[in-house]
Amino acid sequence: MLTCPSSCCCCCRCRALDLGCAVGRSSFEMARMFQQVVGIDLSQTFIDMANQMKTDGSVGYRLKVEGDIATEVVAKIDPAIDASRCTFLQVNGRYCYGFLCVF
Repeated sequence: MLTCPSSCCCCCRCRALDLGCAVGRSSFEMARMFQQVVGIDLSQTFIDMANQMKTDGSVGYRLKVEGDIATEVVAKIDPAIDASRCTFLQVNGRYCYGFLCVF
C-alpha cells in the first residue's frame, strides 16, 4: 500500500506500508522513493532477518538446490538505498486492523 499525495515533493514525509514484507526486499526497494517504509509480517523470524539486513547490509543463508544439496549465498542491499528509512514490525493477525487504522 503506497500513500503519497499527488503533489509529492522531496519536502513531504511520504510513507509506504509493506504488508507481508517477509525479509524486507520490497521494503528496501520502496525506500528509494519513500521517506518512511513500514514492513510488517506475521513471522518474527522474517522480521529478525529484515532487521539484520537493515543493520548489516547483508545476510548469508543456505539455498537448497536439490534434495540435500545446498549452496551458501549472500543477500545484499544496494548501497544506494537508505535502509534507515525502513522499520520492520511483527504484527499478530488479530491486531493488524488496529495497526492499519493508525497508519
